[in-house]
Amino acid sequence: MVSFAAYAVLSALIAAIRETERIPNKYIPLTAILLGVLYAWFDEKLLTSETLLHGVQYALYATGSVAGYKYFTQKPMPPVK
Repeated sequence: MVSFAAYAVLSALIAAIRETERIPNKYIPLTAILLGVLYAWFDEKLLTSETLLHGVQYALYATGSVAGYKYFTQKPMPPVK
């Protein structure tokens, strides 16, 4: 089960990294996976396939929520005539 605190913190980190524009957008998911696996490893104190799966799960949830927030808050484009 995904810890809400880990999900929220990872989402905030990914959003902050995305805003700094130091890492290109195409590497944001990879960065999220790395951070998610590092958190899961730190939380569970060992590295197993289940730990990797939890890390990827954290990353997917965080990346999805950041992208969803981004698209939800964008202004719609005017219609093309």
